[in-house]
Amino acid sequence: MAFDSQEAKGISLVFLTALVSGASIFLNKYAVSMADAVVFTTLKNVSVAAFLVSILFFAGSFGRLSALSKRAWAKLALVGAVGGSVPFLLFFQGLSLTSAAGASFVHKTMFVWVAVLAAIFLKEKLNAKLLAAAGLLMAANLMLFGIPSLNEGILLVFAATLFWSAETVMAKKFLEEFRAEEVMFGRMFFGSLVMLGFLAATGKAGAVLELSSAQAGWVLFTALLLLAYVWTWFKGLQLASATTATMVLLLGSPITTVLELAFSAKAVSLNAAIGTALIVLGVVAAVGVSELASVAAAVPRQLPFLAKKR
Repeated sequence: MAFDSQEAKGISLVFLTALVSGASIFLNKYAVSMADAVVFTTLKNVSVAAFLVSILFFAGSFGRLSALSKRAWAKLALVGAVGGSVPFLLFFQGLSLTSAAGASFVHKTMFVWVAVLAAIFLKEKLNAKLLAAAGLLMAANLMLFGIPSLNEGILLVFAATLFWSAETVMAKKFLEEFRAEEVMFGRMFFGSLVMLGFLAATGKAGAVLELSSAQAGWVLFTALLLLAYVWTWFKGLQLASATTATMVLLLGSPITTVLELAFSAKAVSLNAAIGTALIVLGVVAAVGVSELASVAAAVPRQLPFLAKKR
């Protein structure tokens, strides 16, 4: 079934999110090696929260925020806890206890859990097109990472993946009530508060003051990429189904692979090449061949839309 104009617009925005994600993963590999991963991620998230506060202030949106009820503020805080803080801490702890490939396999299954939760709480339907896409994407995951051995680290990464899946469905529901900018603010602001508290509780707060100018520059640069990610993602999620949006987001992986090929001499294995191709095929199946051209054509037209309020 063909998408309506709003759904197509949302998916085109998520294509932009995938592009930003692919570039960010590639660059963050270098950036995060320069500092403690939790400290780096916390500062990056805090920076994005500050950017969003500035955007909301200059857009004159603080009046609307101040008028929100306590119940509405609780919802925004919940998004920050479920998506912007706890899963990051679980993921990095899990990553320290298992292999990167194993963690990647589990994290890349997020579209499955989003589809299940969206079917239950959002009444999104899994049609034949989406089931075919899910099969291709799972096959891609197996080709890229293999099946990981079960251990404590994998369980922690799985818990983080479930949190992020729940956040996606929760945010989709809340976007019926809030502007996209407000949900972004809730995720980054309240998530940052939790992560700053974690740094203080673990005695890592002092590491913030020990960053070099080069490290601070990387924090700022990657924060701008994260701002672009959350901006396009929540704007797109507001218009597209959660299940399709999460599947399209997996295009970030092939983009990262292309960048690695362009900037390193490392050869791509046969499994990686097949897995990358399967991701592309899976996303094409999720969107639909007939709809793909119209969605792709809509991508450049979304740049002015990004600044509009809803």
